[in-house]
Parts: sequence; structure tokens; C-alpha cells
Amino acid sequence: MRNYLDLTGKVSLITGASSGIGAATASVFAGLGARVAIGYHRNQAGAEQIRDGIVAAGGHAFCIQADVRLAAGIHAMVNTAANELGPSIFW
Repeated sequence: MRNYLDLTGKVSLITGASSGIGAATASVFAGLGARVAIGYHRNQAGAEQIRDGIVAAGGHAFCIQADVRLAAGIHAMVNTAANELGPSIFW
């Protein structure tokens, strides 16, 4: 049976991933094989905790601080994620 949720080789940028639904999404996507960019605004400790959990489980993740209320913050976050993980980002 084919696993339609296989994200191996995919890249994911998840905003608000330092807690709550965003953190859960980052963990699930990483568990499905995606390389994950963890976007956060203020909760650096939470973002790092999620990243550390993903890495400990054998996944690839890193944190990006940005204020997505500002266009410049969004552009910087996307560019940083693309430079770190590759251009094949999906939402």
C-alpha cells in the first residue's frame, strides 16, 4: 500500500511552530520525512525545543525568527529557509 503522506525529500516552512498546532505540525511533518524550518516570533526556547526533538528523532530542522506581520519579515524567513533547506518549500 502506498503511503500518500510520505514527505521524504520535501521542505516545509511552518510559521508559529514554537508551540501549539504549529509545533505539532512541525513534528508530524518531520516524522513524515520533511526537512522543517521552524518559524517563530518570540518563543525562541519553544522553537529550539521542537527543533531538538525533531533532530533527536533523526529529522532535520532549524529555527527562523521572524515577524510575519511585516512583509520584510516574511521575505527574510522564506529566503532563509530556501537557503538552508532548498527552494522546494510548500505550505
